[in-house]
Amino acid sequence: MQAQRLLSIFTLLLLAGHAPSCAETKRSPEAELNSLTSDPSDEDFDPFESYNRGMFEVNHTLDTIFIRPLAEVYGVIPSPARKGVRNVLTNLRSPVTFINDVLLLDFPAAGESLARTLINTTIGFGGLFDMATEMNIGYHSADFAETLAAAGLPSGPYLILPVLGPATPRDILGKAGDFGMNPVNWVIINNEWDEAYYVIGGLELLDRRKEATGFTDEIVDKAMDPYAKVRDIYRQIRVVNIVDAEAEDSDSPKPLESE
Repeated sequence: MQAQRLLSIFTLLLLAGHAPSCAETKRSPEAELNSLTSDPSDEDFDPFESYNRGMFEVNHTLDTIFIRPLAEVYGVIPSPARKGVRNVLTNLRSPVTFINDVLLLDFPAAGESLARTLINTTIGFGGLFDMATEMNIGYHSADFAETLAAAGLPSGPYLILPVLGPATPRDILGKAGDFGMNPVNWVIINNEWDEAYYVIGGLELLDRRKEATGFTDEIVDKAMDPYAKVRDIYRQIRVVNIVDAEAEDSDSPKPLESE
């Protein structure tokens, strides 16, 4: 029974973490960079294209009739309130960033992560207010998929997962690692506060989808081949994060990101 609870909770958070976002890989081997900058239709990257295209259409339909309408309703909430929600969600994920900074031996970044967590959790009222940014302690993200990339684990083939969207095997393994290393999750699990996960996962999903509305309207929905467009953008974002990770804007929290 406990295993079933964990599986359902993790699936919800994985869904929230993938909708609709692209992976970050800050410290990958040069060989991976070379593969990512090759032809986007290369069978080495998308060997399951036939299946992926079918699942892409299923997900698009689910988004059209269910997820996007809910996100539009969520968008009625005033922007300052939604920003506060995003700040809290970012703060809940901050232990994952800190632990992965340490695993990546990036101790200056780990110090920033720890400082942001302590400041925003206390005087920021649980992260509702981003006081750390006001004190010039910049935001950055780090996750276990990045740690795996730094260890030399290949990303694996491009996959479109049911409901969850674009991913690779390393993305999924990284999400599982992030889930397991976040003490917030274990506090909730040990106290059997399952409802908290549904609230957190639901808010993450709606916030991400609302932030992506302009992107889908202007780029994906108008593309001649939406599937190929999403795949190419996914790859391009990964390349940018590999090559120019240090140029990330750290002035304020970004919409929650995923591997």
